[in-house]
Amino acid sequence: MSLVLLSLSLYAHAGTAQEEYGVVEPRRQYVSLKLDPAADSYTGESRVMLFHSTTIEEVILHAADMDILSVSFSRGDRTWNAVWEDLGDETIAVRPAKGGIKVEGAMLPRKKAAARGEPLYARPSWVTVNITFKNDFNTQPYGLYKFEHEGTPYLVTQFEADDAREAFPCIDLPNQKVQLVLEVEAPEGLKVLGNADVLNAETEDGWTTHSFRMTRRIPTYAMAMAVGPYTSVDVPGLSVPGHLWTVEGRAKYAGALAERIAPSLDNAEDWFELQYPYHKLDVLAVPDFAFGGMENPGLIVLTDALLIDPERSSQRDMARASEVIAHEVAHMWFGDLVTLEWWDDFWLNESFATWMGQHIANELYPDEGHALRASRKAQGALLSDGRATMRPVRTEVDPNNIFQTANFLAYPQGQALLTMVERWIGKTAFQDGIRAYIKEHADQNATAEDLFAALSKSSGEDIETMLKPWLDAPGGPLVHITIGENGVLTLTQERFLLEGADAKTTQFWTIPLAVKWADDDGVHTQVVLLDGQKGDAKLPVKGELKWLLPAADAVGYLAWTLAEAPLAALIEASPEALTTQERVALVGNLQLLMYAGVLDGGTLLQHLERFSSETDVQVINEVLDAIGFASDMVDAPLKPAYAHYVSKLERPWLDAIGITPHDDESADVPRLRARLLRHLAEEAEDADVLEHAQALAEDFLSDPTSVAPESSGFALSTRAKHADFEFQTELLKRAGDTQDPKLRNLYLSAAGNVPGDEARERALTLALKNDVPMRDSFALLNALEDEDQPERALEWTMEHYEALAEKLPPQFRSYLVSMASADCDEEIWARGVAFFSDESRAVPGTERAIAEGTESLKLCKAGRESHGESVRSYLTELATTDGIEGFEAESE
Repeated sequence: MSLVLLSLSLYAHAGTAQEEYGVVEPRRQYVSLKLDPAADSYTGESRVMLFHSTTIEEVILHAADMDILSVSFSRGDRTWNAVWEDLGDETIAVRPAKGGIKVEGAMLPRKKAAARGEPLYARPSWVTVNITFKNDFNTQPYGLYKFEHEGTPYLVTQFEADDAREAFPCIDLPNQKVQLVLEVEAPEGLKVLGNADVLNAETEDGWTTHSFRMTRRIPTYAMAMAVGPYTSVDVPGLSVPGHLWTVEGRAKYAGALAERIAPSLDNAEDWFELQYPYHKLDVLAVPDFAFGGMENPGLIVLTDALLIDPERSSQRDMARASEVIAHEVAHMWFGDLVTLEWWDDFWLNESFATWMGQHIANELYPDEGHALRASRKAQGALLSDGRATMRPVRTEVDPNNIFQTANFLAYPQGQALLTMVERWIGKTAFQDGIRAYIKEHADQNATAEDLFAALSKSSGEDIETMLKPWLDAPGGPLVHITIGENGVLTLTQERFLLEGADAKTTQFWTIPLAVKWADDDGVHTQVVLLDGQKGDAKLPVKGELKWLLPAADAVGYLAWTLAEAPLAALIEASPEALTTQERVALVGNLQLLMYAGVLDGGTLLQHLERFSSETDVQVINEVLDAIGFASDMVDAPLKPAYAHYVSKLERPWLDAIGITPHDDESADVPRLRARLLRHLAEEAEDADVLEHAQALAEDFLSDPTSVAPESSGFALSTRAKHADFEFQTELLKRAGDTQDPKLRNLYLSAAGNVPGDEARERALTLALKNDVPMRDSFALLNALEDEDQPERALEWTMEHYEALAEKLPPQFRSYLVSMASADCDEEIWARGVAFFSDESRAVPGTERAIAEGTESLKLCKAGRESHGESVRSYLTELATTDGIEGFEAESE
């Protein structure tokens, strides 16, 4: 999945945790649980086997909100009484009971006895801490939690980052890897899953005890289990035992996903040149899951939104499933076999798994556009990274608030950086370095410096010096390129910042730029290195330099500028000269420049019009993304002019691909058609398109397979926006009747779009019900969108805060602050800040969420002030020139 130390986690009484790592080390975790999904609580025993090399007076374990029933120490067949104390911060101290401890046939000296009892014998030795306990199942998706599907209860776990302690007492730190020995007693007939395979199952009095094989050393955050009437499908071609598991009724949607598991595993084994390191590979898809997937070794858990109905799968559905499976499989080596030392290297896990997931998916399914999406995500990450409130990718993590202080840009930004390094040092050196890193640190922990060292050794380059500025400071570069005579380039860099962001920096990056150009001798590419604020590079240009692209293959994490004339030449040549990925990145770079204030909004719209002759589906999609900013800058009198711009640019594209599907069209056309239909309906109010949407909705309701899955959401939501309470009733009934998770979500999203106070209230009430999964709840929250009442979302959130917060894992509750950010409205934001700042609602992460929201408000205002006039001027001139009927009168 895809956060220095929690208090004193395990230590000799006087030392710090860092100092005592070599003194006390957990080696094995025994967990025995009695789990019945129909109950609200469970009992269990947790035994932590420790090796200690000096005297220890207490052992501190993590245990959150559970009843401790008994504690003791043991060695072999001997057991000694112990006492425990709740230290707060989800930790307990376990100490020898008063009266001495017999060790190796001797009593420790009485004079050392204290109220806490005797210390453990001071010599290299083993000891096991035994704890019996009682605990409640969580009802939110973290820890060991319970959910219901069709009225049937199920159990599953989600422990990353530090929620194993929610399930059982343990040492819940990533750098304290242990072998897990799991035993689960569950009602007879239920399926019980864990990280390893079951060695023995014995049934007595209606309960079956499942004893699992001992695992390799794994971190507690990657331990996993599940109990319930799960059903399975085979995974074809898998080289180890394993199945794809689902809740009852959804196995029929699992086949397409199951087919992608074995190829991903085979590809990863070849790339790492190392066999899959665990005994089996089960994949479990559940409806109530907070993430896309979690890389528990031997038991990957996914959201079942990734399940695919073969009759209703889109290319985007398939691509998403491919990437998530490949991402989690990559973690089996990079994260599980070799684990980060501490959460400030969160990027180390997720950046590589994202890079590897895209690499695997792109090799296996090249037609799904994985490399293209990766470069688009990198540009999106840079856009976010241009804020003053952003943190570095490798950032200090608050141990009491790991998820809220980790930087989730590690996924796309880290992937872009690794791609850049691979391009710089070469694929062979990159792969050799990763393989050496994995083999050297197998079953252990490692740091970023360990990876840097491996890559430096394989490449002969100083990878640490090159990468550290990218990782240890926020932001990325904006590179200005001036083309001089005889192929001389002058390059200067500064931090890319959004217009209005208040950040002072002297940060410079070492930037390998793959420059691509055309001259009289053809097309060429050369990597040039900018190391410092300014530098020159000489290209071996033959004759006339016709055009130049600063980032070949869209590799890099940067924005760039060219003077007006070379930029225009590049855009003009792009349809024939550049690859699809490069043209998409070119459009994306224009957007970045607008947000940075280098281009004004009107000029961006003018540049985008130059792509009107584009025929590549992916480039057109990027242009559609780029247009969207202008919608927020257009007031009512200017709406006809904006509608004309959208229609003039987009309607020819729709006419070219056709408003209805064709048998011979490529797989990426349906999504483009759906996007064009939605734009033309919502932004241009195209009468033909609106009529077509109504017809599509009726066809879909008669037979969901008769409408392309890409267009289904557009058709239903458009129909719903003009529907009534009765239509919403039909949508909700259909949502309850289907087992297809995507179809259910589609019906619920449309139900949230039905207008009227009664319909909105019903959708929002349903969203808060305990038995509605979090994913479905957020689909229903479409009901909060109201252009005429922008404060509606905040008012509803404030009124129902407690119930809404109960739907979310604690680490996600600060995201509710975003409900106050209504269209750059300062008054609404101020009300929201006052509400969420209240001590009773100031959950971890609230302060940062408020800071980020305050900056967003500032940036929104700055953008409108900077670009609003140029957008209005451009659209006014266009509408006047083209003679839009009635526009002049409306503008006066």
